[in-house]
Amino acid sequence: MRSLRSLCLLQVHSMGQNVLDMSEIPANLAKDLKIIQLVNKTFGNWTLATNDVSTKVYQTALSIQYDGVSWNFQYCSNSYEVFCCPHCDFRQPDLKQFTLQEGKPAPVQSPFWEASNILEQLNQEHPVDRRMTMSFEMNEEGTWGKISFRGSEDFAVVPVIFSSNIVVKMNEAGQRKLYCDGLVERGMVQHGFQKFLIETAVAVEDAFSSPVHPFCYLLISEDETSNEEDPEDFMEDFWRFVGDE
Repeated sequence: MRSLRSLCLLQVHSMGQNVLDMSEIPANLAKDLKIIQLVNKTFGNWTLATNDVSTKVYQTALSIQYDGVSWNFQYCSNSYEVFCCPHCDFRQPDLKQFTLQEGKPAPVQSPFWEASNILEQLNQEHPVDRRMTMSFEMNEEGTWGKISFRGSEDFAVVPVIFSSNIVVKMNEAGQRKLYCDGLVERGMVQHGFQKFLIETAVAVEDAFSSPVHPFCYLLISEDETSNEEDPEDFMEDFWRFVGDE
């Protein structure tokens, strides 16, 4: 249950940035409000990647909620291989969450499928109580903040090294972008990952609840081919449609 202080902070935040003069409130409250204004958002990314071997979809949505005490990360993240099209092969990611406090050990978790899949596999092979701690830093203007996760670096105790950083940047227009990088290391094997997400108005629980494309790509292709549309024109229209989604 949230404290009265946390509830008041979130209520003030919901009323907008111009409600209070930051210079007239205690420094610790002003700092917490700056953090909330910067990071309490939902971010998302959907990517279609193709190489010589396969085509895959990568999709992630992440909601960060700080209440002055605890940090809650609610997320859905996965990848899937495309055999027909992103619509027909769609796989909805599970909605998950974890909560922790800065500086206090918590089970190792990640809101990004690359790291979470590796950690889950390692846990099945070698069940160990893997722990991590979180820290946060922010510039004075409140336009840049970094969340850092660090696992145990004592390889003799926990034979897996985990580290990850989430950076949130806000531009002059108030738009936020999220950058993440991380590393899972076991012995001589290293798995690195990077993510780039943009701020979205879609609630994390609604993100990727249905395919980004509302119908089969091949059906579109066959229909357009029957109308003898130039292939380059078709692909241009298709990607414009995806962008509009």
